[in-house]
Order: sequence, then structure tokens, then C-alpha cells
Amino acid sequence: MAFALLAAVPAWASLDAAKAEPNLEKRSSLALDNASRALKSAQDAYLAQNDMKQVAAALEEVSASVQLAYDSLEQTHKVPSRSPKYFKKAEIETASTTSGNR
Repeated sequence: MAFALLAAVPAWASLDAAKAEPNLEKRSSLALDNASRALKSAQDAYLAQNDMKQVAAALEEVSASVQLAYDSLEQTHKVPSRSPKYFKKAEIETASTTSGNR
């Protein structure tokens, strides 16, 4: 029962938490973590229930999360080659998420 209640909580809550983070680099990281969770949710909805509405909603969450991560890193005005930590994390996370190695 607790799992059902936890699953009913929308992932939007996590994206809102990421948006509230004042540190742009941490915001990017939180958004990428949310994108991974949303993609997992989309996969589960498709495999377990074949619920295409839930899949579409989860994929919209992935898109919004990745866009937030990108925008946050852009707003830092840092040069990726001089401060690579969060830029590299974003590159690795999005590559592994899209290739299915997660």
C-alpha cells in the first residue's frame, strides 16, 4: 500500500524542488536525477500496464527536466572546459539515459 501511495506522487514535485534550488549547478544535477526517475517511470508504465497516457506524461517530464538542466548550466555563464564537473555529469547522464545503459 505504501508503494502505491508513493507511486501516486507525481514526479512534478521533484522538478519543482529542482527549480527551487538556488545553486544553478546543483539545480542541473537535480533536474537530471528527476529525468532519470521519470524515464524509469515511463518504462514501467509501458511494460507493466501499457498505459500510453502515463508514458506520454512521464516523457514530458523527462523533456522538461533535461531542458531545465540545460538552461541552468547555460545560466552559470561558465566555460565547460574550465569548469567541467557539472557539464560532464550532464553529458554522461543524458548519454547513459538515452542509450538505455541505466
